[in-house]
Amino acid sequence: MVSGPPLSVAPGQRMLRRLRAHITYANVASTAALVAALGGGAYAASSTGIPDRHGVFHGCVSSPSGGSLRIVKKAKACHKGPQPELAIKWSQKGPPGQAGAPGSALAYAHITVAGGVSTVDAASSRSIVQSSVVHSSGDPTSVGTTCFRALGFTPHSVVATPDLSATNASGAVAAIGDLGGSGCPAGTVVVVRTESGPNTGADGSFWVLFD
Repeated sequence: MVSGPPLSVAPGQRMLRRLRAHITYANVASTAALVAALGGGAYAASSTGIPDRHGVFHGCVSSPSGGSLRIVKKAKACHKGPQPELAIKWSQKGPPGQAGAPGSALAYAHITVAGGVSTVDAASSRSIVQSSVVHSSGDPTSVGTTCFRALGFTPHSVVATPDLSATNASGAVAAIGDLGGSGCPAGTVVVVRTESGPNTGADGSFWVLFD
């Protein structure tokens, strides 16, 4: 027999020994079953009635206030009596939601501006027609100004934003009523001005919302 100081064991080896001590056939079998349920066994589970033919999963919770969950084929499999289980169900795909309420906007429009002409993009507009839109033909200070008239409704507020995907304008301002020096024709009820900088008008496409 050879005597000597005890051999040191690296921390990693000690961890492996602890893991080996807790690895049992039951551990391995449960892990395999979990992996199968989450992935490869999905088809087999479906063919045995989980989920049911409507795509609904059924389960039993051990306590109404929360507890362990077990998956069952039908809700009637949940325990009743002194220690009842809470029956729950959920779908792989939820039912379609209800249609949302109509928006409150009176009208909206996408206006493209090129060569000093403002054009209504009819496919992206509602309740705004070309005859109601004209590009300002005033002095140089009115560059980038589009005028709206004969709208057929009374706007209480208006919001404009530049179409950054189709224009060099970086901003847009809107106002109800004809602004002095805008170069808009008589009867104008809304004015939109696109700008490339503060107080610097520039022709550019934009979106406008009337409410």
